[in-house]
Amino acid sequence: MRVCSLFIALVWVSAEAFSARRDTLYVYLSPERLDVYPMKLVKEVSENTETMTLTTIDDEQHVYRFSLIDSVSEYAPDSLPRLTLFKFNNKYNDQVFTDVVADIRGDTVVTAVVPSIGKWLTPSFQLSDTLARAYVDQIEQQSKRSRQCFCEPIHYTVARPGFQVLVQYAVSTELQWEPYGRTYDVNVTFPTDTATSIPLLHIATEDGELPCSKTVYVDATLHINGQGIWPDMPEVALQIKGRGNTSWSSDPTAKNPYRLKFPSGLKPFGLTRGKNWVLLANAQRGSMMTGSIGMKAAHLMGCAAANHIVPVELYFNGNYRGSYTFTEKIGIHNNSIELDDESRAVLLELDTYSDSTKFRTSAYYMPVNIKEPEFDNQSATTTLTRQEIIDDVNDFMQAVSDGEDITDLVDVKRLAAYLSLNELIGNYELMHPKSVFLYKEDLLAGSPYVFGPVWDFDWAYGYADRITYYTSGYTDNFYTSPTHTYSGGANAHATDQFWKRLRYGSEAIDRACYALWTRFMQQGGLDELLDYVDDYYQFAASSFTNNATLWRDGQNYATSSNQAKTWLRRRAIYIYSKLTPYELTADELEEPIVWQPSVASTDTYPTDIPSFIEEEPVEGRWSGSVFTLQGICVKRNASFNTWREGLARGIYIVNGHRVLVP
Repeated sequence: MRVCSLFIALVWVSAEAFSARRDTLYVYLSPERLDVYPMKLVKEVSENTETMTLTTIDDEQHVYRFSLIDSVSEYAPDSLPRLTLFKFNNKYNDQVFTDVVADIRGDTVVTAVVPSIGKWLTPSFQLSDTLARAYVDQIEQQSKRSRQCFCEPIHYTVARPGFQVLVQYAVSTELQWEPYGRTYDVNVTFPTDTATSIPLLHIATEDGELPCSKTVYVDATLHINGQGIWPDMPEVALQIKGRGNTSWSSDPTAKNPYRLKFPSGLKPFGLTRGKNWVLLANAQRGSMMTGSIGMKAAHLMGCAAANHIVPVELYFNGNYRGSYTFTEKIGIHNNSIELDDESRAVLLELDTYSDSTKFRTSAYYMPVNIKEPEFDNQSATTTLTRQEIIDDVNDFMQAVSDGEDITDLVDVKRLAAYLSLNELIGNYELMHPKSVFLYKEDLLAGSPYVFGPVWDFDWAYGYADRITYYTSGYTDNFYTSPTHTYSGGANAHATDQFWKRLRYGSEAIDRACYALWTRFMQQGGLDELLDYVDDYYQFAASSFTNNATLWRDGQNYATSSNQAKTWLRRRAIYIYSKLTPYELTADELEEPIVWQPSVASTDTYPTDIPSFIEEEPVEGRWSGSVFTLQGICVKRNASFNTWREGLARGIYIVNGHRVLVP
């Protein structure tokens, strides 16, 4: 046993006497463990032949065996681990279109200016010590995984495992242990002057006229003024035409949506390089935020290839044309669906609108458009035939109809995300069906169908019920509500049955939906979505005002944003309350969101930090709370001897340490 001379003297004096000399006591238990006591929290220090006991002001006794003590000191450790790099990488943040490296000022402050509408971010960071960990509110943070709202300063503590300090909050008499180390205040600044932050798109057509066709492109040029938020784009040539079904008007002066095509792949707004892009008009009354909210929810739920939404002010030939949103065009041969090999891939759309490539399935009589490969495109490199695609789709639909196990035929997790997203926002376009996309990476190899990308949220948020948004429908049963028969026509029943079979025909899919909803409700997903509604409105409000000078849809968007938050919260609570509960594993609860990166990652620094399991918690230093790795409190006021009871196998945070429950 090695006990320093200070300790020999200490055990014979009162806490008050020690505190008069120094205000902190450091109990070194080994090179890897340290307990720190502010002496204002200690009433008495005593010892016997085998132990030292510190009695704190809450009358708790903290007992240490001499055999476990390395030393006791009035001096802090010579060095503490530091934060060496802190950044917001676009790959892990759906709203950040360029990497942002924060400025670390000394040992206490981290600052960053982040061009993002949403304020929830996932940082990437490095620490000076490979054994060190970063904590926020005692919860260990994972680089590139842990997500926080940075609307206010966030306090990060960088500490070695096993180093802890006893603290008392001003609002409570209760004492608790927190990681002891170096603390950093992370301050993030977001765009504030929204009136001059909305990017400007200037399109000039060759003939000086507005596009009047959905089939014929018009030559034009494009210039983007990013307003200091997104990257600018110097004037560049492109082609433009109309797009959409019910959203398109034959009147070229109407507020129409457009498709843009560059001669080669470009990166407008810093998004992933692509040739084809879309400008959405959001012309339907009250719809200025429906697409942005829906796509944000798609990102949060982990939907396949979710698009990015950039609000813009559009000018044609020098004339203001209103508030639009800029986004990717759905497709395989662009920047939407990322595949390693596209030669045997297929993208399908279930859509009732007529198209020369449409066929009807034998089961459910579903209308299917083969979007890619484009068989009439001579440059297509596919090795597939049209009949092979038709046969494969029919086999899949028949398997669903016959009630077969389809878990090998679909990507279960992304199907759960797709169904959950559309149920959350009440998107009855599925029942039409319209704008329902699904794809296969390799049809000949039998790869699973992936449902997505999601698209078209005009008939959602209760709109199908009263032709207005966010006022009704939040307690609708998505699969049985009579509302959705509005568009299904004679085939409505068959379409309903298809979606019911997909959702409830497999326990694996049902379980995946419950796991996703549990993460969404308990780990900040819903909170982030509701905050985003506020953030998006505040950012785009000036654009909505400008739009109203030209296109008067009669919607008060300040009121609408508040209604949207209330509707979404009620809707989410209702759906979650009706799900079949399952006992979820730690892996199911801790599965991270896989973000669709906005641009190719430039993140090249190493991030693999060795992980290990801490030793068991010590009875004398027991707080009674147990958390998952994602910060969910699964037990409060548990006793030292019973805290493991009822916990599933996995890793938990106990007293700031990671502990394995086998």
